[in-house]
Amino acid sequence: EPGRHANIVEGFGDLVVLVNPAFEASLYLTLRELSRSLERLSPLQTPVLITVQSESDMPNGTWFPLGQWLATIFQHAANRSEKVSMRTSVGNYEEFWDYRLAVPAEGKTASRPRADSLALRGSGCVCDLDLETSDADLENLMARASRLTSESPAGLQGPAMTCDRSGQYGRSVLTCLKPQDRATPFWVIRASDEVIHGHNGIFTNPFNDFVRQVVFESLALKARRSASRSEGGPPSP
Repeated sequence: EPGRHANIVEGFGDLVVLVNPAFEASLYLTLRELSRSLERLSPLQTPVLITVQSESDMPNGTWFPLGQWLATIFQHAANRSEKVSMRTSVGNYEEFWDYRLAVPAEGKTASRPRADSLALRGSGCVCDLDLETSDADLENLMARASRLTSESPAGLQGPAMTCDRSGQYGRSVLTCLKPQDRATPFWVIRASDEVIHGHNGIFTNPFNDFVRQVVFESLALKARRSASRSEGGPPSP
């Protein structure tokens, strides 16, 4: 919203989450530069695009760079950094990393098959993923949403820093990797093996908890933005 004191970047739908995307980091640079070009983001800004990359994803970590090396061998790059960004998948490009999503030590399972993932047993498919929200989790989510919709802008953990969303997300913990002085509605997250196993193991309870809580918080902030617009001005303290 150019011309406003605080910018709001709108996305497609409520939130887009990319898991282990297989495209080169150079294609992501435009979004990164866009977020850095904004003078100030509103404390009611929500993430519009979250890219999550598993640390145990061999196809993106090993085979993707090899394929891109062959595909870009004759392409010109201004410098070595640009060449690396052309041959590295977006979630494995260290310059983009904002957070790491992991499971606390007490929540890790020691063996597989994983009890918190989809599994085939015999001739039927049995889903051990918690698709229902427990009363305790729901109460916690509602409390966070209530805080986001009632606090003054100064009291919000708004996007003054990229580390504003660090903390507990159900059975997972989000930790800031690289503090910056500018926030971004575009997040790049590294995920431990317990959160996302390999390239396809995305149906886990820790990852489900994270996505669910981010969606709740985003909807709460969007509701507050809508309320402020209907009142004809910025959110009141």
